[in-house]
Amino acid sequence: MLAEDRWDVSNTAEWIVRTVLAGREGPGRPTARPHARICLQLPDDMLGHAAELSAALQSALDLSADIYILADTTYNALSVDEVASQHVDADCLIHYGRASLSKTTGRLPVYYVLPREDNYRYEGDSPLGLGCVASTSGPDVGALASLTSSSTTPTRQVTVFVDQVFKHAMDEVSAYIRGELLAGCTVAIPGLIGSEGAPSVGGYEAVQHIHGGHRGVGGDIERDSGGVFMWYGLCDAPAREMLMLTYNARTWVSVDPIAGTVEHGLHPQLQQPQRQRY
Repeated sequence: MLAEDRWDVSNTAEWIVRTVLAGREGPGRPTARPHARICLQLPDDMLGHAAELSAALQSALDLSADIYILADTTYNALSVDEVASQHVDADCLIHYGRASLSKTTGRLPVYYVLPREDNYRYEGDSPLGLGCVASTSGPDVGALASLTSSSTTPTRQVTVFVDQVFKHAMDEVSAYIRGELLAGCTVAIPGLIGSEGAPSVGGYEAVQHIHGGHRGVGGDIERDSGGVFMWYGLCDAPAREMLMLTYNARTWVSVDPIAGTVEHGLHPQLQQPQRQRY
């Protein structure tokens, strides 16, 4: 049985109806065709659910639609395949799984169904179950100790990039990070898919945009500002590698709330490509 909340079936169907109807009513549009054309783009590990997902969407839609499955992407599974969708003259495209969230041409409406992680709650711990990370008994707490401020140290600026898998609980996650995990720090959390026209890195609002005017080499915030960058999510996420390579001069801390671990500095696998770059 397809988990509709994990696949966001209801919200996806509502978005499709609004998008298709708006497209048909736009100026200069040709006569509406009898069936809407919808493309579903799934990564290889999700293709086994394609038939069930297509049937669930058909049942939830309030209009006639032909659904096409994009099973062989032009570039990679993280990018929206606008080229393949043009072969069927699609009205819209639904992208499933992790996404690069890079800017598209804007010709095709795109809806993202990002993966979601719900296994981060533990009995008796904080609302997000990260007592194992934040408590003094945690094995890796030393990596976080230097971030929290005290009466003898200045408030630290921490820029936290939250993994896509927590987007469905972003308000809850952000409140936990600011109120418990990094209490006493000045915390900035870049949004996913930066504001319209703003530069982005790995699908996140660019750092110089959220911090405003303080730009250093390559548009990064000033390197002597004492700021720390934190990745909050799964450590094998592609966005983490992109962010670390882009902001490689920063001090990094990675918190994995699923494994309950904390890593300090760049991941060892990123050190070789960094040496090749320089």
